[in-house]
Amino acid sequence: MERNIFLTLKSINSIDEESTTTELNSVGVLRILENDDIEISYEESEATGFKGSTTFIIISKDSMVTMKRTGSAPSILTIEENQRHLCHYGTPYGDIYMGIYTHTVENNITFDGGDLYLKYTIDANSNYVSDNEIFLHVK
Repeated sequence: MERNIFLTLKSINSIDEESTTTELNSVGVLRILENDDIEISYEESEATGFKGSTTFIIISKDSMVTMKRTGSAPSILTIEENQRHLCHYGTPYGDIYMGIYTHTVENNITFDGGDLYLKYTIDANSNYVSDNEIFLHVK
């Protein structure tokens, strides 16, 4: 099953006492996969710096979230509560391998829409980089 959606993605990136907030509004597609996982996809734009790329957010039944971007700067981030995963993040300037330690995954997205909240810390070479929050609203 799949349907067209409107999504709002707000991310907060905090380093020490300074925070940066970005918000993206986009159309996309929500799919229920064969294993009942939920996949949300949308096209990136010039505003995000990844024009020509597609982002996929896969939410599994056990609350593991995989964020995958295809295109000129491919990335795969694995977000799982109380776990640290080594992830690949592509940028226009080169690839980065970083640790993602997830503090919180709150998901109530269904085929009808809903919200996803993620809170995680990023490290590079086991050195703290930033605290991050993502708020995804789907309707």
